[in-house]
Amino acid sequence: MTTAHSLYDMIARPEYLEPLREEIKQVMEEDGGWQKTTISKMRKMDSFVKEAQRMSPASALGFHRIVQNKPVTLSDGIVLPPSMHLCGASEQILKDKTWADNVKQWICDSSDPKIQKPASALLAEE
Repeated sequence: MTTAHSLYDMIARPEYLEPLREEIKQVMEEDGGWQKTTISKMRKMDSFVKEAQRMSPASALGFHRIVQNKPVTLSDGIVLPPSMHLCGASEQILKDKTWADNVKQWICDSSDPKIQKPASALLAEE
């Protein structure tokens, strides 16, 4: 789902295609092809995919958990019985104006100075 949404967003926002393509070329050249760590060096791609996930979450609900075997008592005394399903409203949380004023706007961090640095410079900092 994440890949599909990211691809749709790339097509809808062609201004990101060239910077992402350049980053892929640069990192692949630095790594001498595809390695286990190659994708972790793609800062612009990471930023783009995170924003695609924020704008189009795979589900309206996230953090799905089921109480197992025995009841769980919370600190306020509420008892969660076995088999109870718990979820968080991820889409509403990701688009909550408490976190930012422009939550309905596409905000890719590619203008962040850290993302603009070459991948090799970022690795040297770590």
